Amino acid sequence: MTRLSADPKSPEHWARIFESDLKVKLGGFELSCVTYADDELGLVELFMSHPDGSPMLCACREQAMTRLQFGTVDFVGTRR
Repeated sequence: MTRLSADPKSPEHWARIFESDLKVKLGGFELSCVTYADDELGLVELFMSHPDGSPMLCACREQAMTRLQFGTVDFVGTRR
């Protein structure tokens, strides 16, 4: 079981577990903009973006929107 977070203050921050070559895959497809991933629960949290790549913001325009995706999560990379 591995849990990864993009939050540098988290004990599950990806850089504490993997080298910089980490790739997160869901159902065999490589993902970007992952904020949290758990291979046991089979979920990833991703930032949502517009087709031009700009982040989608919530109505208050102060937070970026995220979405959960479920499936088979794989981490590919060199563990520390």
